[in-house]
Amino acid sequence: MAFENVDYTSLDIPAAPFSDPARIPDFPKNNFVPGRMAMTCCEADMTFLGFMCKAKNARLLETKDWFKVRARVEYEYMPEYEGEGPMLYADYVEKAEPIEEIVQF
Repeated sequence: MAFENVDYTSLDIPAAPFSDPARIPDFPKNNFVPGRMAMTCCEADMTFLGFMCKAKNARLLETKDWFKVRARVEYEYMPEYEGEGPMLYADYVEKAEPIEEIVQF
């Protein structure tokens, strides 16, 4: 697996969250997905890229606002991943300035 040998204890992420209960009514409580828009080839293939994150204040975060997230990374089973994958546990979340640039591979 890609994350088996990762030895991160914490991670700082400038990100815009996704956690829209109106679109996904059974989205896990106190979870959100900090992430960024990413492009691998061209504008037509842009997609939101992020990882599930648990945070006490997740319900207060607005989609499209920007935050800096400091989180510890664990690897566990998640139904949303349909298997094991990275789970972030937020130590803190604070407002941040937007980043206009997209992630490119």
